[in-house]
Amino acid sequence: MLPKSAYGFIQSKQRYSSQEDLMEVAKGYRDRHLPIDDLVIDWFTYTKMGQMDMDPTAWPDPVGMLRELHAMNYHVMISVWPRFVPGSRFFNTIQAHGWFEHLADGTPTNGLPYDRAGSDIDTTNPDAAMWYWNIVKENYVTKGFDAFWADETEPDLPPNGSYFKIGPGTEYFNVYPLFHTAAFYKGMRQDIKERALVLARDSYLGAQHNGAIFWSSDISPTWDVLKRQVPTGINFVASGMPYWSTDIGGWQGLPARHKPEHPPLLDPSDARDVVGGYDDYPELYTRWFEYGAFQPNFRTHGTRPHNEVWSYGKQAQPILEKYLRLRYQLMPYIYSLGWQAHQSGAPFMRGLFMDFGNDPKAVNIRNEYMFGPAFLVAPMVEQGMTTRSVYLPAGADWYNFWTNERLHGGQSITALAPIDTIPLFVRAGSIVPMGAPIESTNQKQVIEKLRVYPGADGNFMLYSDDGRTYAYEQGTFQTTEIRWNDAEKKLTHTGASAWTAPDSSVVEVVRR
Repeated sequence: MLPKSAYGFIQSKQRYSSQEDLMEVAKGYRDRHLPIDDLVIDWFTYTKMGQMDMDPTAWPDPVGMLRELHAMNYHVMISVWPRFVPGSRFFNTIQAHGWFEHLADGTPTNGLPYDRAGSDIDTTNPDAAMWYWNIVKENYVTKGFDAFWADETEPDLPPNGSYFKIGPGTEYFNVYPLFHTAAFYKGMRQDIKERALVLARDSYLGAQHNGAIFWSSDISPTWDVLKRQVPTGINFVASGMPYWSTDIGGWQGLPARHKPEHPPLLDPSDARDVVGGYDDYPELYTRWFEYGAFQPNFRTHGTRPHNEVWSYGKQAQPILEKYLRLRYQLMPYIYSLGWQAHQSGAPFMRGLFMDFGNDPKAVNIRNEYMFGPAFLVAPMVEQGMTTRSVYLPAGADWYNFWTNERLHGGQSITALAPIDTIPLFVRAGSIVPMGAPIESTNQKQVIEKLRVYPGADGNFMLYSDDGRTYAYEQGTFQTTEIRWNDAEKKLTHTGASAWTAPDSSVVEVVRR
């Protein structure tokens, strides 16, 4: 299980360059009463790569800053690279122990031909991995950081002619993410009371056990890239690693000018300081954000002057806020999906082929997916479009989440999708627990509604725990099994009491 905060909103950009910048963003969300859990500090906080420090001119009081952010119910992640340049304070120590990825003669491997920017520590060596974590602990954990962005986990170094402790790079190159995320996870289990959260750009079989979440790397801010994220994510999670996200909006910088194919659906004129001449970028960012709200991890990032929900214009802002609040309203459902993934290993974002294997039409659909057992998500990935074709798999009836219209499965429909709407359908028989508004997962969230979509029998296992520690491993958690009998139109539940209000006021049976 990840910390519950990891299922909330993760705010980042390339990059918050000072303590003042980060605090301004933190206060901006809290002053607007918008839900958010995690703030991310990207690279170049240090005075030199591998120095493992924070430049005091930009970060004069990180301990005090983190104390204040924690009081505001934030969790804070910082980017830590495994790369060390000559002259940095640990380079000689690592070299003396033979802990670098190295050439046959022991020389530390120094980047790619175009990137002579230092050498990566070889965390396939258990001694090096333990030492590395202790340095991270000494320089970051003691300041109060909660989570770590383990960037550079490829590693971004040539495999040919380079060696790990466990063998030659030509044979073992791809295993580095497994060992490197494990170095963080083992250290965090030992030295931090709260659950580990490690953001990593690359993965390898087994890395899902290391409290790790993954993303699709440094993608470009284009419609084509957004379109390709959907099948990429479906394929990634199908490999057994349930936690996936993208840099919402794309990481690379925006082009100076971009001519949209169709009239933009959102006015860019009051966001020129962010979007420049990319007239359809507020539309692209909004569609990407809608999709992001239904990814396992909901994380924004990118190389733009500003990247907060109020950064993309007055027309975009209320739509972004709508999906931010919806994500937290669905937190009881999403967190329960996290428990189910922990129990079974199965992803909760998954291609239709995993749930509807008997429907041949569902097998090769690349642009829709299930988000848990209830939701079918069909992201909008074409500029200027306000409708799209959606296939509703056979064997079930479906409800339009926004209108409650009931539709039969086994057919393609044309779904209306104005700019504030992502096509979203709920399978008949679903029970969707909805939480009361909160601004952080640190806050206690009561079950406000149990939304039942009739048309088939259904059940849902609602899960809760403290959201922060590993006490659940010793059985300190609560589950409530909720059942819907469609013939009798009756909802029953057993297990822990998950709400205090009368059932009649909590249960909402959806009707067209």
